[in-house]
Amino acid sequence: MSDSHEEKSVANAAEPEFLDDDITAREKMVRTVALAFLLIAVTVVAYQKAWHAGFIWNDDGSVTANQLLTAPDGLKRIWLSLDSPARYLPLVFTTFRIEHALWGLNASGYHWVNIVLHVANALLLWRLLHVLELPGSWLGAALFALHPVHIESVAWITQRTNVLMGLFFCSRCSPGRTSSRATSR
Repeated sequence: MSDSHEEKSVANAAEPEFLDDDITAREKMVRTVALAFLLIAVTVVAYQKAWHAGFIWNDDGSVTANQLLTAPDGLKRIWLSLDSPARYLPLVFTTFRIEHALWGLNASGYHWVNIVLHVANALLLWRLLHVLELPGSWLGAALFALHPVHIESVAWITQRTNVLMGLFFCSRCSPGRTSSRATSR
């Protein structure tokens, strides 16, 4: 038996039987979509208490009492001045401004945006781990999505910074992208 065949056998032994190489492309796609919906569902259900939670701690300074979200020149001031509350986070405050225009001070909308961003992060991580051919890529993404360390980032509206950072990081690490240094060589 050749080394590559032995390596393939070892790799296949680490995966469940239903991931056999003999399945068709359509079956793989159906399985992938089902696993994606499962990951979305378990993540959304895990953060169920945040669906209708109110504003807490710094949310008042960042959202409810932030006049930049309603001021006519608020967007300009968010990006070009330092009078943002507490910290200079223009992208975060821009998303809050858009959301304020959509649902005012209904905290559920803000919480749902954080949940959706976190789900997107979990899906992007799953894709990255899968392309890197790491065994258990879906399980790794599910552990990321459900790990208690993320509760604060997802359930606390002001922590939008963390879920946005995760989104940009996972998007940048997205397979199929090459750095400009790699292509210039």
